[in-house]
Amino acid sequence: MERGLAVLLRIGGAAVPLATLSRLGSWLAARPGRGALEVSEAGLVARIARFAAKATRDAMVPQVDLCAVPDTASVGQAVALVRERGFSRLPVFRERMFNMIGIVSILDLLGIVDLEQPVTAVMREPFFVPASKPLPELLGTLQAEGRNVALVVDEYGGAVGLVTVEDLVEEIVGEIEDEYDAPRELYRQVAPGVFLVSARAPVLEVNERFGWNLPQGEYETLAGLVLERLGRVPKPGDGVVAGRVRLEVTRASQRAVQELRVRELQTIRR
Repeated sequence: MERGLAVLLRIGGAAVPLATLSRLGSWLAARPGRGALEVSEAGLVARIARFAAKATRDAMVPQVDLCAVPDTASVGQAVALVRERGFSRLPVFRERMFNMIGIVSILDLLGIVDLEQPVTAVMREPFFVPASKPLPELLGTLQAEGRNVALVVDEYGGAVGLVTVEDLVEEIVGEIEDEYDAPRELYRQVAPGVFLVSARAPVLEVNERFGWNLPQGEYETLAGLVLERLGRVPKPGDGVVAGRVRLEVTRASQRAVQELRVRELQTIRR
């Protein structure tokens, strides 16, 4: 099986090392209490093929969605933010978000008595990767470096996001719940044929799950689809019709769409 996957996961003509695939297999196996993977063998092969064609920017959590702390924050402030927002890792930045200088995790904060000390005293040195790095190559690099998380930078060196090994595995098998993270709900049904959906939900995933037949383009998420159709950052109440549904913005910031109400235009056989 691993050798078969190696044929799919190629970088510039060279197969990804089997050790990398073994690490992926270990992640899939270490899912106590999480049940069987909710994807068929054929679906898994298709997702692996898509994984092999993607870059780091396609799997990262973008900067606009990150919860981070300034380097002037105390450990106590970082702990309060973790409790409030439910994230297990917080990037640490200096002056502006694109200038990230470290990462602090919930494990780094456990058991600290002096909550007044600066968060920089307990943060870890960051590991930077380019946004253009192919995902199979990134998985191999993280394995070689013994890292589970990396900060993503653009061509100018500015931080544009964060990526974890969990993010890479989720590109193939779907959402994996971190034991320290608040559960992430990408979509929930609120009425017959009506759903509240995270704007970060991948178009391919909701098409596979609901059969909405949404068009693909130079975007990965529902937010990207809506932005492309409208040509501007939408406001709550804005909407578009695509595929078999109408998408209406229910929450948005000044820079990004956050949540959508999706209403099916006709009954879809599942």
